[in-house]
Amino acid sequence: YLATIFTLISFDASASTAIINEFWISTTNNGNMYSSGAIGTIDNPLDGSSEANFDANMQSLPANSSIHILVGTYLTWGANVWNVKSGQKLLGSGIGVTILQFATNSGQAYPQILGNYYASSVTNVEVSDVTLDCNNELNSSGIILHGSENLIRRIKVINIMAGSGAYHECWGIV
Repeated sequence: YLATIFTLISFDASASTAIINEFWISTTNNGNMYSSGAIGTIDNPLDGSSEANFDANMQSLPANSSIHILVGTYLTWGANVWNVKSGQKLLGSGIGVTILQFATNSGQAYPQILGNYYASSVTNVEVSDVTLDCNNELNSSGIILHGSENLIRRIKVINIMAGSGAYHECWGIV
């Protein structure tokens, strides 16, 4: 009887730790770029210190991975530069603690901080524990995910600004 219980516990434990791709990104200016071979561990995270570095790292990270976005404010040009991929888990450190903010005057049409609006549908995406700051970017949106089996939780969207006239709109969470 004890051997059976041990086997079940051993099997369950190995199944719950089967994360293949797991990355950390921080505001530390350390030059760690995934495209250059950096692996982005908690002790040596990927560089998110500028919008160029943050966007390049987010764009290059693979589908089906957990991406831990550590404490700090990250400037980004958002989903007009990089799209969320199927199976990605974007896990901030908390609302008001991890902030993704549009870079000033991104120059993008209908910008969104997170999403896949300009790409194909995604599945099994999770976004949580983050503040999305649209930084009063004209016609901006916080997050737009097209697809199925996606999860958005513990998200705060701030500083959204719509323009005037026809076809000017913005969204918090879609």
